[in-house]
Amino acid sequence: MKRNGVSILSLLAISLIIGAFCVSCSKTNKPTATVKAFYEAIEKGDTAALGKVTTQETAVLMSAFISMAQASLASNPIKSYTEQIADDGNTAVVTVTFQDESTSDIDVVKIDGKWLVSTNKN
Repeated sequence: MKRNGVSILSLLAISLIIGAFCVSCSKTNKPTATVKAFYEAIEKGDTAALGKVTTQETAVLMSAFISMAQASLASNPIKSYTEQIADDGNTAVVTVTFQDESTSDIDVVKIDGKWLVSTNKN
């Protein structure tokens, strides 16, 4: 069936594609997903990827210590993540639990709608 030159099947297909895109975006723009990407960048030694998931100040600081962080992760891998988003919805803390049961609280801030790891809460 066509309506104004566009088939209903085409409209349905476009809707499904847009819906899938929106769902995938919402899953990656979460504090925990940001922290996971942060640690993946550290593991790979990828400072460019690190810069995409951190504030500018944090990227500069982490670039100086990336080798040390890589060694630490290699000897004590991540076991789990727990996130706590503040009531204002603009800050969060992601608690990372490592294989040896030690934990690290990672501050994450929302800047221009994107979650970024930050060494100082804004």
